[in-house]
This record gives sequence, C-alpha cells and structure tokens, in this order.
Amino acid sequence: MADRTWLRQLGRRRVPVLGLYGGRDTTINVAESSQLLRSAVGRRGQSSISVYAGANAQLLMPADTAGQWPQLPPNLLPILQKWVGVTR
Repeated sequence: MADRTWLRQLGRRRVPVLGLYGGRDTTINVAESSQLLRSAVGRRGQSSISVYAGANAQLLMPADTAGQWPQLPPNLLPILQKWVGVTR
C-alpha cells in the first residue's frame, strides 16, 4: 500500500479540494484513490471529488465513430466554472 502521509496532512488542513478522476484512467486505481481523497477531505462544503466514468486520465471522453474529436465530459465545465467562481 502506498504511503498515505500526504492524505493525512491534507485531512488536517482546512482548504477546499477539487479532485477530478477519469474512470478509464489505467495509471491508478480510480475507485480506491477517489474514496481515499473523499475520506481525507471529509464533508467540506467547498470540496468536490468527481469521477467521470467514460473519461481517460486526461479527462477526455473517447472520440465517436463519426470522426468527432475527444471531448470533455458534458458536466465538467459547469463544475470548473463553479470552482473558480465564474457565473454566466
């Protein structure tokens, strides 16, 4: 099991955390990592941890068969806008 010192340190700090995961990321165990991060930051109102099931490690959805380029998950942009305080 990897060293989780950084998670304990993060849990002690009272800073907002934005955790974004691509569910098809093969470089980490997404389910375990996202759950550990959720546990570390607790129920802080300003923190948000999201897993985008169809997205890869770069948070891109695969291109479709019609030649469309890979795209961001449909609900990612509103989450980022809210996080940085941009309103429309």
